[in-house]
Amino acid sequence: MASTAKIQKTKKTFSFKEDVLNIRNIDKRDFGLDLVKVIAMIFVPCVHFFLYNGHYYYYTIGQEDTTAFIFTTVIRDLFFICVPLFMLVTGALSYYHPADLSKRHYVKITPILVNSLIIGLLVIWYKLATVAPGADTTALTPYRLAQALWSGNLPSYGWYVNMYVSLFVLMPIIDAAYNSLDSQKKKTGMMIACILLSVIPMSVNKFKIEDTSIGMMPSFFSAVFWPVAYYVVGKYIREFNIKVNRVLLSCLLLLCLIYQSVKVVLTGQGTTFFKAIYADNGDFISMLTAVCFFLMIYNINTKNKIVRSIFASLSSITLSVYLLSWFCDQTFYKSITPTIHTFGDYPLAFLKVVPLTLLLSILAAYVVGVLIKLISRPIMSFILNHSIFKSKKTTAK
Repeated sequence: MASTAKIQKTKKTFSFKEDVLNIRNIDKRDFGLDLVKVIAMIFVPCVHFFLYNGHYYYYTIGQEDTTAFIFTTVIRDLFFICVPLFMLVTGALSYYHPADLSKRHYVKITPILVNSLIIGLLVIWYKLATVAPGADTTALTPYRLAQALWSGNLPSYGWYVNMYVSLFVLMPIIDAAYNSLDSQKKKTGMMIACILLSVIPMSVNKFKIEDTSIGMMPSFFSAVFWPVAYYVVGKYIREFNIKVNRVLLSCLLLLCLIYQSVKVVLTGQGTTFFKAIYADNGDFISMLTAVCFFLMIYNINTKNKIVRSIFASLSSITLSVYLLSWFCDQTFYKSITPTIHTFGDYPLAFLKVVPLTLLLSILAAYVVGVLIKLISRPIMSFILNHSIFKSKKTTAK
């Protein structure tokens, strides 16, 4: 195992290529996983378009153009798999770098926490700078802001960070359990068990008979276990290099998307989207949709170093782009949303907001990325090298 000194070798010179663009070890990277992460990153502002344009609230199912509603919801459901894709990639990457119960693993969470802190402080500044005269400032008291910053709820998209940090803590335990299994059959069993404990119960229990849930498995456990299921599925796919015919996957993907959209219309009973039975991240149909999409592209590869470098660079800033897109969403949709009156207004509004949001978030993410490194590296170096944090070595007899 590499020594701590080698892992934390001090850089003597600043490299724009490595320190800003994060381009290094291109030949050793899994291009397919970088591609999935970049697509998931693009899907984030795309699905938020439906959050802010009134798709979930303003249009009453059955009283509007049902065909257009189904079509736009199909597109929304495709974009919605962004978080499941990130989870699948996390699991797939763990195949190359299994987590262990060591200081070296847990110190890697530092850049993520620093990232959340920097953007959280920017959110506080934005909220205080844009508060309207006479507006309710209950949520802007020093305690409320500090509490929101501490809990990772600034911006509201920070729920993903909370979820990921919890998963990060469990990764060594999950990997130890998974890697202890000595056959594909046993690992398949573990993967099925995770699915049975999470996404399947969450799907089945949404359908109620006589206003009572079917009650498959304890929902209170399933509701928080779905990230583990995605993690294990991603790890399994990457380890055994699962391949399925892309034509078959495309058909299944389309069926999943159509099913979700039609289900919303049929169960909506004339109400809005959120009153219907819809798929969320912990839903089996969402997992099936995400896995189909993941299988279609995760093993795509190219030898073109320019292309590999571009996707490697973008892949390194996906979390920052995810969080920073909140600022554009808060700014742009105030002027765009009132112009959306029918489904026919969607394309123009989408093109006015989403590409610009993505571009500005990417540029800002590179700037924030430099700050993250400047703050994180000394902290990580101190933890790895300081005697307080060094564990006692034991000699095997």
